[in-house]
Amino acid sequence: MRFTNRDIVLWAPRVVGLGLALFLSLFALDAFADYRGVLATIIALMMGLVPSIITLATVLIGWKHEGIAAIIFLVGAIFYAANALEHPNWMLIIAGPLVLESALFYLSWRQSRQKQTTPATT
Repeated sequence: MRFTNRDIVLWAPRVVGLGLALFLSLFALDAFADYRGVLATIIALMMGLVPSIITLATVLIGWKHEGIAAIIFLVGAIFYAANALEHPNWMLIIAGPLVLESALFYLSWRQSRQKQTTPATT
């Protein structure tokens, strides 16, 4: 199967978004770092998975509405960067992929807009 540039621009944000959700899920594993009891560990795990769930929800929104997903990811990156000013290396690790994801969804949105406005050739 041969992929065109249109296919890559269409699928890249979706695939990268799913990978980003998996990456953010790794940070939830620190819930098992020390024994707190079963209920406290489950609560800590669920709280650690909240960013992954938000990422997955945004990717699902972006499946049909790429522009909205681009805005959500950019706002998320800005929000995280504003809250992690004292840790610039964290900012790069978390906000960087969010900005990349925002740019990918923006490119996908632009491509879909161009396809809609271009008259069909027969």
